[in-house]
Amino acid sequence: TSIERVMDGTARELVLYPNPAKEYISWNSSENATSFSVFIFDMKGQCVLNKKENINSVSLNGLPDGAYSIVVKPNIGNDMKGTFVKI
Repeated sequence: TSIERVMDGTARELVLYPNPAKEYISWNSSENATSFSVFIFDMKGQCVLNKKENINSVSLNGLPDGAYSIVVKPNIGNDMKGTFVKI
């Protein structure tokens, strides 16, 4: 799965915290979403994590330190994208 195949072209910028992150990354969602499909990509564009979450946060356990892109697809509203650093 590539980042281009995941995004629908209307993604808005995602505010992530904490950034840099150690154990988890969270985001704000102004939508009334109740679930999120989360895709995390390494800097080579490879999908390294694909999870469904019921909260606006995802665990980073198992990911090596480095820079990542994230796409969050809420069940309501537009896709969101951002970048973060895992330390």
